[in-house]
Amino acid sequence: MKNVLSVFLLCFTVLAHAEVIHAEAWDFYLDIPDDLIFEDIQNAGEKLTLRDDHGVYQLRVYPGGEIERLVAAHLAEWGLPASAVQRFRYNDRPAATAELSLEADDGRFLGYAFWIARESSVIRLAALTPQSRFDQDKYKLLSFIDSFAPNTAERFLPGPVSQFRFPRGEAGLGIQWSGMALSAVLGSNWTQAEQAVIDREAVVLSRFPARQPDRIARAWSRFYRMIYRETRAHLELFARQLARLYESRRLPRTEWPRALLKDLQGFTYQRRSDASDIDASGTVLTQRSGDCDSLALVYLAVLDHWGIEGILMVSQVYGHALAAVDLSGNGARFAFEGRQWLVAELTANVELGMIDSEMADPRKWLGIDLKKEP
Repeated sequence: MKNVLSVFLLCFTVLAHAEVIHAEAWDFYLDIPDDLIFEDIQNAGEKLTLRDDHGVYQLRVYPGGEIERLVAAHLAEWGLPASAVQRFRYNDRPAATAELSLEADDGRFLGYAFWIARESSVIRLAALTPQSRFDQDKYKLLSFIDSFAPNTAERFLPGPVSQFRFPRGEAGLGIQWSGMALSAVLGSNWTQAEQAVIDREAVVLSRFPARQPDRIARAWSRFYRMIYRETRAHLELFARQLARLYESRRLPRTEWPRALLKDLQGFTYQRRSDASDIDASGTVLTQRSGDCDSLALVYLAVLDHWGIEGILMVSQVYGHALAAVDLSGNGARFAFEGRQWLVAELTANVELGMIDSEMADPRKWLGIDLKKEP
């Protein structure tokens, strides 16, 4: 049975710790947990293999491949029945997934495989860990796969795991906004999907080895990026509807960020008691409540759709989160990656640019680029 697992395991050569990567030759993206290290890279990313202390994570491109033929061949190679595969649509393209149980010389490995069709290729993502660690590692296996994006245009759409678990239908959500009812059409499962990603990534983050401060910061940044990918996609239509509302009121476009800030500051401050205190954006908007992280992510996502750049600011020292935006105006600014960002406090009724003086030490804040480039 040794050859079954050798499909994934290659000679061990540490190249680098992973983060956001873009294989330009094949135009795919991965936002990889920081404790994974590269074992092998072949043909400009046609085949990537990464490992942690226990498991193996792989992406492979099959140029010119046909998804049904490849799925059948791989299942046969692994000794799995055809009934093991489940098919679904990912960004309106054919996709498939299977739970894996493979025997090797050093024991049984469990995990997942996903196949995704593209115009001229098929991509297979797979992640495995020893059976004895599966319950502990399964969320990281899924997080790795869900970080995949098939091309630049789809980079900020929900990942394949999210779309498999929660197929996108359509349902109307009535949202009361500034005295008017907005009918935001959201996917019927979108709030569930977003909350599932939040809760999964909170588990992944909680199990990250807390050894090096810089790596902890990268792990926190990835946590928020994975959530923002869902939030941003889910709020695209809402952002358009809100823009039309502000236009109908003849509000100058330059005032939209301040109007949105005031509206969100009027929400009830509320924290969840689960592993993560972040609420999905659909919950925030329909229940008009959320904590600092939840409100900041909604604010930044809507501004993003309006073409206004922003970053998230989090502080473990202060136990707080803010947004910061690339806008003119007076007020406190946060230096991040060569730019000065105007702060936006979501949980107090204050103007854009104002921050509590007891939380104003910039050294105690971590800036997070939610759309980080590789």
